[in-house]
Order: sequence, then C-alpha cells, then structure tokens
Amino acid sequence: MFNRKFRHAVRRFAHDRSGNFMMMFGLGVGVIFLAAGIAVDYSMALAGKTRVNNALDAATLATARALSVGEVDPDDAEDYLERIFAANVGTAIDDLDDSPYFLYDVIINETTGGVSASARYKHDLKLLQVATGRDDIQVASRSAVQFGASDIEVAMVLDVTGSMNWDDADGNHKLTALKAAAKGAVEKLLNNANGAVKISLVPYAESVNVGPNLAKYIYADYKESKSDAPTYNSALFNETGVGYDYEAFQEQYVEEYCGWEWVRRRRRWRQVWRCYSGLPDDFRVENNGTNVDQCATDRKAPKTNGRTNYQYTNADPSTGGMISRDSRLRESDCIDEQIVPLTSNKTTLDNAIDAMSYNGGTAGHIGLQWAWYTISHSWRNFLPVSSQPGDHTTDPDLDKYVIFMTDGVFNTAYADNTGSEGWTGHNPAYSESPDHTTALCSAIKAQNIKVFVVGFDLDESVADGNANLERSWVRNAQTLLSNCATPNSTNVTYFYLADDAEALTLAFENIARTIRNLRLTL
Repeated sequence: MFNRKFRHAVRRFAHDRSGNFMMMFGLGVGVIFLAAGIAVDYSMALAGKTRVNNALDAATLATARALSVGEVDPDDAEDYLERIFAANVGTAIDDLDDSPYFLYDVIINETTGGVSASARYKHDLKLLQVATGRDDIQVASRSAVQFGASDIEVAMVLDVTGSMNWDDADGNHKLTALKAAAKGAVEKLLNNANGAVKISLVPYAESVNVGPNLAKYIYADYKESKSDAPTYNSALFNETGVGYDYEAFQEQYVEEYCGWEWVRRRRRWRQVWRCYSGLPDDFRVENNGTNVDQCATDRKAPKTNGRTNYQYTNADPSTGGMISRDSRLRESDCIDEQIVPLTSNKTTLDNAIDAMSYNGGTAGHIGLQWAWYTISHSWRNFLPVSSQPGDHTTDPDLDKYVIFMTDGVFNTAYADNTGSEGWTGHNPAYSESPDHTTALCSAIKAQNIKVFVVGFDLDESVADGNANLERSWVRNAQTLLSNCATPNSTNVTYFYLADDAEALTLAFENIARTIRNLRLTL
C-alpha cells in the first residue's frame, strides 16, 4: 500500500506545472539585465567613438589647412591640432588629460605634406562592470590628411594698363596695391607647398610681352581683322632662326609704289620716275622676318574659307598656327613686363611683380589667352622644361586655376577689328575684346579649369564725366567679369569686386586660401 501511494505521489509531482513562470522569470531576469547593460554601455561607447572620430577628423583637417596657407607654423602644428580636438570633444584644453579622451601619435610631416593623429575614448562600464569584471572599455580612432595630395598650376593674369597709375577711392596707388596683393597671394600659394604648386605670371595691357622663350612662336602680322596664321616649323627655326616661311606669308602684303626721284647724272640733277615694291611702312617686321619686339596680340580667325578656326582654343603653334603680332600695336606700346612661365620660385615671381609698370589700353582677352597657354598641356613642348604644364585630364591629382584681375573695361582688340587702331573705345558695345573674353572664358572653363576673377575699383576706372555712360559701362564690365568667373558655390567664391587696396588684398588672400584648401583630401 505504501509503495503504491509513494509512486502515485511521485507521478503527481512530476506532472505538476504550478510555479513554472516564476522559475523561468528567476532564471531569465539575469539575462535581461545583462542584455540591458550591454545595450546601454555599448550605445554610450559608440556615441563616444563617433564623437572622437569627428573631433579627430576636424582637428587634422583644420591643421592641414592652416599649414597649407601658412596660418600656423609647423613647430606649433601639434598644439594647434590638440586645441581643435579638445574644442570638438567639448572640453577645455587644460582639462583634456583628465577627460575620457586621449590624443596620441600626432605626426606632422612637412616632406610628404601629411597630418595624422590617433585618439582613444575611455568609457567607464556601468551594468557590465559586475558581469565582466572590467572597469572600462576603450575605443580608438585614427585620422590622416594630406595637405599636399594634389599638384596645382595657377596662372595669374594682372592688369598693368595706364589706369593702374591712378589712385583708388581711398587714395592708394592702384599698381602699388596690386603688387602687394599679388605678392601676398604668391606667398600663401607657395608656402609649405614643397614644389607642388606652380604659378605663371601674365601681365597685360594692349598686348602681352611673351619674352625670349616664346617670341619664336609669334609672327609679324598686318593690320587685318583675320589672318591665315603660319604653322611653326621647329626644323626651319633650327636652320634659319625663323620658324615659318615669312617671305611666302608676307608676299600678300607687298605693295608697289612709284614716284619721281631726283638723281645726279653727269654732274647734273635730274628727275627720274622709279617704282619700288615692298612691305608697307607700318608693317612692323625685322629684315629676317621676325617681329620687331617680343609682344604678341590676339589669335585671329582665318581669312581663307575652309581653314580650321583655332581662335578660341589652346592649340599649339604647330597645330593651330603661330600667334599674331598685329602691326597696329605701336612699338612704344609693347609693355616691358614679360610673361613668367610656371615656376615655384618665389623670388622670380616677386621680382617680376615688383618690376611691373603701367602703360596703354586694356586688352584683357589677350592676357587671358596667354594665361591659358602657360598652363595648357597642349603647349608643353613649347615651354621651358622646368615650366611644362601637366595634363589634368589624365592626372586626377593635378588642378589648374586662373586668377584674372582687371581694373577697367576691356577696350582694345585686333582680331575682328577692321579699324586702323587696336583701340576700340571704352564702351564695351563698340569693342571686340569683351566678346573675345567671353568666348575664351567659356573655352577655359570647359576644360575644367577654375577661373577666379577680381574687378578692382571699376567705378573709378571707367569714369569720363558722363554719369549715365559710366553706370552703363560699370554694369557691363561687372556682368562680363561675373560671367567669366566659375559660378560661386556654397563654399567657394570665384568672383570678387574690390573697391580699394584693402579689399583687393583680402580678395587675393581668399583666393589663395581657397585654392590651397581645395587641394586638401581626406
């Protein structure tokens, strides 16, 4: 009987389900708290890691930018980076050592142009401390920036026309102001660039003085609106010193003229009718076919139907033809300031800027045209070896820029000008130069070359006593220059109007800083 009751009691106990929930809860509550602890501590650690990542990226990038434009000395760069990091994690620099953030392995490499650093975030464990036996967990981050990650080629196109001898609204001499602003930009662009930044200098007035290295690509041309430019032949140049068949080209301009001439025959003076042939007196050419100076004017469209028009291209002299030296440019108006091809030599650029003087009218499109040539890969083999431009269409680490400065209305052109002079009047409606400028700006920007434009003291430069015309000219000039510049973006300004010397300096500083900042890559 007892055994039967005992077995029955065992079976009842085995099948009894009362109290199961409490048992399961008792067993699961620990797991729930453990999961909650993991979630809380993990989310807090993740937030800390995100903050340290963002702060570190901001610090390295800001330091690289400051170094690239010379705002911080390399010896002070580590302290600068630490201050930026502390500010971004929300702590004072003096309290950083006692914070959960730790900065280490800061490297400033001037040779490679790199800034890098590492940082840790220490999170004190809460619920997980009991379960894991650990007091904290640490997450680390590293950031690196190259402030020398790409090469830069910049063409500076500077107005040295007669109006640059005037004073701005504050009484500052305009050419003096331009020299200071341009040299400041050179300083910022080349500072700590380690040869990766090259600058060409193109002063312009009624023409451009191309200098001895490029004079071989200029042909003596006559005062016509169009011209069949000869192509440059290097073999012929090596043989004769002139790179084209100048006699064949000039034959079309030879004139015959006749007149009475007094001659002495048999001790008596007599009048004799004689005829001569030759180039017009105002065809500015040397006996060997070269032009009389190193100055060049604008590239012209061909006058013969069916020939390819290279007027608004960067075609080299052997492909698109040589560049005209129009005879309407008087020798006295050929400017002294020569083009400086691409260079990283600050002294060379500073000396060239210091030597700039003022003279003549304003053919802004000619300066822009030659600026393009100095940074064009198409002209590579026609420039000195040390100044040969790279090919930014195949090299993703090469960027090209034009800084185009003027103080007035473009009023001089030779291409498409049928007048006897290059001067075509202040009003842009009467001048071909604005049209040429517009076409060149579009062609340059189409090659992914960024164009910065600075209009300096335009109101004063076009004044002639007629207020209505003056306002119209200023509006036209501003519209032309604004359209020439690369369109402004949210972060980058490409078009500047400077009323005085201070504003001009600030514009050049901003442009130089922008170019160096655009060069940075994470």
